Amino acid sequence: MREPAEADVECIRGWLTSPSDDTGVYLAADDGSWEFLPYATLAEQVRRVARLLVEQGVGSGHTVCVLMPTSHLCLATMFAVLAAGATLTPIAPPLFGSHEQYRRHLRGVLESSQARAVVTSSGLVDAVTRASADMSQAPAMIVLDRVPADPPLIELASPATAVLLQMTSGSTHLPRGARISWRNLATNLAAIDAACEEKGAADDASASWLPLYHDMGLIGGIFQAITRQRALYLMRPDQFVRDPARWLRAAAVARNTVSPSFGLAYAARRLTHEDIEDIDLSRLRTVVVGAEPDQPGPPQGLRRTDRRSRILAQRVPAFIRSRRAHAAGHRAPRG
Repeated sequence: MREPAEADVECIRGWLTSPSDDTGVYLAADDGSWEFLPYATLAEQVRRVARLLVEQGVGSGHTVCVLMPTSHLCLATMFAVLAAGATLTPIAPPLFGSHEQYRRHLRGVLESSQARAVVTSSGLVDAVTRASADMSQAPAMIVLDRVPADPPLIELASPATAVLLQMTSGSTHLPRGARISWRNLATNLAAIDAACEEKGAADDASASWLPLYHDMGLIGGIFQAITRQRALYLMRPDQFVRDPARWLRAAAVARNTVSPSFGLAYAARRLTHEDIEDIDLSRLRTVVVGAEPDQPGPPQGLRRTDRRSRILAQRVPAFIRSRRAHAAGHRAPRG
C-alpha cells in the first residue's frame, strides 16, 4: 500500500486543525435529552487521548483496536488513533450470544489485526482479558473511562499507510481484515457527498443510530459527518430499537439520515400513525440506504410516509473496496 497523499490525510484529519465551535455531535441520552459537544471540544479531547496513546508507545505502522460503547469519548478515541499515526480497528461490544462466542470472536480480531493496543472501558476489561489470555503477542490494554487530564498532542503524528483495518464479522469463519487506505476513504466520502449533493456544514446535519464499528455506521455516519464538521445526531442501536420515533424526529431536524432497509422496515412495523403524527418529515432531504440488497422503488418502510415526506433515497456503497486491499492478501468484509 502506498504512502498516503497529504490531501487525503487532510480530508480525514484536517478538522482537528480548525475545529468548529458552532457544530458538533448531539449524543442521545437515555432520559430523552441530547448531550451536545462542539467539534472544538471534541478535537481537544482527540488530542489529549492521542498524547496518551503516543506515551503508551503507539505510532505509525501500528494497529489500535477500539472497544468502547457509543459515546463522545469513543469518538474522540477513534480519531485519536489516527492523530497518533496508527491504523484504527473498531470492535463491536458484546451484544448477543454467549460469553464464549464473544471471547472467540474478540480473540480472532486481536490475532488477525495484530493490534499493538486495545483501548477499552473498564466495563469491558474482563472481555479483553479473557480474549487475549495466552496470546503469544497480546496487545497492550489501555483502559479509558474519561478524557485524560494531560496536555493535548500538539503535532499530529505521521499517518500510517492504512487509515482503517476493517474486520469481518467472523460469523462463518475467523475474522479477517481489509486495509482501507486514506485514498479509499477520502474518495468514498467525496462520492457520498456528490450523490447526496451535500455542500455546507451548516445545512448538512445528519442523524444515525448505526453502530460505530460497522462500515455503514462508521463511514456513512461518523466519518461523513465529523470530517466535514456537520452536526450529527447520534443514537445507540438499542435506543433506536426501544424508540424508533426518536430517530425519525432527529432525522426531521437534521434533514439527512442513513439506515439499512431493515431499519426502515422495523420503524414501519413498530410505529403507529399516532406515534409519528407530530413528526414533520417535509424537510427531510436524503435517506442513504445500504448495507443489504434493496428492491427497486421506495425503500421498505418509507412507503407509508412518502406522501408527507418526499424522501430522496440515495443508494450509494457504504465503503469502497480497494483492489490494493485484495492484492495485499486481505479480503473485504461482507456487508
